Amino acid sequence: MITCGIFGVGILVQTVAGHIGVLMLGRAIAGFGVGLVSVMVPLYQSECVPGSRRGTMVSCYQLAITIGLFVGTIVVNFTKDMTSKGSYQIPIALQFVWSIILFAAMFFFPETPRFLIKQGDWDGAIQAKVRLSGLPEDHPLLLDELHEIQGNLDHELSLGPGTYAQCWQGTNFRRTLLGIFMQAFQQCKPPLPSFASH
Repeated sequence: MITCGIFGVGILVQTVAGHIGVLMLGRAIAGFGVGLVSVMVPLYQSECVPGSRRGTMVSCYQLAITIGLFVGTIVVNFTKDMTSKGSYQIPIALQFVWSIILFAAMFFFPETPRFLIKQGDWDGAIQAKVRLSGLPEDHPLLLDELHEIQGNLDHELSLGPGTYAQCWQGTNFRRTLLGIFMQAFQQCKPPLPSFASH
């Protein structure tokens, strides 16, 4: 929810900007916020969804990004010939819709079972899993998933605390770069064709 707030501040600054410097400042703030959202959403999904469905859920997240880019491109195409500030304010302000939807939705989602287990709240983790899966509290599948989460968490804790420096060591260096460039290149798109000549 905090990351949506940061994103929203960036959108607001961009939308009301009367100077290119202010617009770029807003873009930097929004970029930081959307970067945090881009980390938090798949992380939340991966901690809530069973391993057998995790790939599907993260793929749906990527599909949602693609749909957002498509909608954004349509709006930009409709506003590109406007001579007023609306030509850039409308596409920028459209981002508020996604930020507000995500912010509001988080009121209805529980903490992740993994987080609750890490806090020592086993009963809370069961209730979160019940809400997320729709299974009863004593269902074997639900309990198996929670025990698997507990086992994975115990294994991670036995390895000692992790550091950000480890992201750049050994084989993690390649994985970190892959993640960075995937995020960067998914934002690249060709310029819109000019439909004026058609």
